[in-house]
Amino acid sequence: MERHFHIWFISPVVIFLLVLTLLPTIYLFYLSLCRWDVITGTPTFNGLMNYINLFRDQVFWASLRRTLIFVAASVSSQLILGFAMALLINRPHIRGIGIVRTLIILPMSITPIVVGLMWRILYNPSFGLINSLLDFFGIVGPEWLGSKDTALLSVIIVDIWQWTPFMFLMMTAGLQSLPTEPFEAALVDGASGFQILRLITLPLMKPIILVAVLFRIIDGFKVSTFDSIFIMTKGGPGSITQTLNIYAFLSGFEWFNLGYASAMVVFTLILLTIIGRLFLRMGVFREEI
Repeated sequence: MERHFHIWFISPVVIFLLVLTLLPTIYLFYLSLCRWDVITGTPTFNGLMNYINLFRDQVFWASLRRTLIFVAASVSSQLILGFAMALLINRPHIRGIGIVRTLIILPMSITPIVVGLMWRILYNPSFGLINSLLDFFGIVGPEWLGSKDTALLSVIIVDIWQWTPFMFLMMTAGLQSLPTEPFEAALVDGASGFQILRLITLPLMKPIILVAVLFRIIDGFKVSTFDSIFIMTKGGPGSITQTLNIYAFLSGFEWFNLGYASAMVVFTLILLTIIGRLFLRMGVFREEI
């Protein structure tokens, strides 16, 4: 009895987590197999029809394509900028480094809804700060959120601005955890800064980089991007910024087709599971971490 006494301490937390996550997930899978129009009545089982309709839906595939473009562009930019900033700041004896780090992580601390409202004002073609600055230099600014040519790029820029600090924190923590011996030996051998970066820093940082990229990919498919994009464009103009999570929201809570929306969420969950497995095969969670 005493050997398993610790189980009694952790069982309430485990039960709470199971109720909080497992039961809603099971109900989500069940709902994805039902036709439920909340206006007309209760869910009725219709098998795989929601998934069949999903794969026939051209709007769904267009939303998936835009989501992949959004995630690929934003995460790659965040990685490059965050890693570059971490390399520049991760130096000893820099005065005021704490203040600089605090300023860098400020965007990440702002809620996505506030970020969306703030950038919607900045992007405003009439009185927004961005177009006012461009006008000062004699450049006619576009309608950032109102043009099909710039809307998707505009929301990608917002996501990069808000979540590059996350990459910066991950890269900074990784750089500070690296052993010093390989770098000291490389300097003694006369290696250049680029050689040290390419042959020592990047290989040692690979597990941390993969973890950070995986977290941001998962987050990019999820709710963190929904709030700011929905506040700025609601998926428009037309459907140029309509990502999967926005399409699922519209299907479920504006068009009241909750079964179809649940099928989209299940598809996203399966897709993220596959991506996670690919990262596991690449050695993300090795013992070296």
